[in-house]
Order: sequence, then structure tokens, then C-alpha cells
Amino acid sequence: MRSLKRSFPLVLFFIIAYALGTVQAQDLSDNPKYLKLVDLTKCNMKITAIEHSKGVTSEEGEKITPSRIDAKLLLVKLEGVAYDFGRLSYNPGLFGVNYIYKGSLTFVPARAIGLRGKTPDGKKFEVWKSNPKVSFNSLVESKGEKINIWVAVEIPKAVNEFYVRIPADVAGTDKVKLK
Repeated sequence: MRSLKRSFPLVLFFIIAYALGTVQAQDLSDNPKYLKLVDLTKCNMKITAIEHSKGVTSEEGEKITPSRIDAKLLLVKLEGVAYDFGRLSYNPGLFGVNYIYKGSLTFVPARAIGLRGKTPDGKKFEVWKSNPKVSFNSLVESKGEKINIWVAVEIPKAVNEFYVRIPADVAGTDKVKLK
């Protein structure tokens, strides 16, 4: 009995350490409270950079370059701030640009959606998704978190003005229930 009393603090320490390790190892995306969606339009997205590019390579291995000789590929950086925690869903087919060319208003879907940044050890990384049949999600852990994504768009070389279109929630359709 005495040895149990002496070892109790040590056993308690191991139980607490195990529990903390389990909590820290738990992936936030498994937590049901993060299953709600975050509306990208409410994150006040702004264009903060535009780069001309000869091409990027998607995660699927597709080389994304201008499809025509009279077109240019632009990489547009969008930045905003999360108004709440939850999930952001991305699909290249839902992003795009509107522009006027030869008297016609045109909408063109994005060629790819990209994420750029640095790894914990300081190396640059770049990931592009181009398949419009596949969506991907990112997790917003807290209100006020900075959000940034890149959109690869193709427009005619003659076009100098365009509007970026992002997926949006339609007012009045929150939690629609079918009967």
C-alpha cells in the first residue's frame, strides 16, 4: 500500500502526460465544431498582388500555361481576414474573371487555385490545384486569422481591366431545408 502511495504521483503524471499528448495530437479537422463553412465573401478579400507568369505546375502534374499565343497567364493574390472559424472550400471552377473583350462581357473560370508560403524550416513552397471536378478545404482555426490564396487566370493580352469573381453565399439561403 505504501509503494502505491509513493508511486501515485508518478502514475498520475504519466496519465496526464498521455492525455495531453493525445489532445495535442488530435487533428482540429476531426473536431465537429469545425464542420461549419466560412463564406469567403465575408472575409473581405482584396487583391494584393498580380504577377505575370509563363506557367505553373499543378499538383496533378498538369503544366498550366497560356492556351493561346494572344493570351497571358496572371497569378492574382487574394488576401482577407476570417470572420469566424470553420472550413473554406476551394474549387478552381468557382473562381474566375470577368472582362470586356471586343465588345463582349466574358467570364472565364480560373485555371488553378494556389497556395504559397514557407515551411517551418523557411523553405518556399507552392501548391496549385487545377482539376475543377475536385474541391479541397482549408481549416480556419480562429476568428481574425489571415487568409490568402492565389488564383491563376488567363485573359487576352489586350485586356488591361478585369474583375475577379469568387464563390459567394447568396443572401437568404442560410441553412436551406428541403421538405
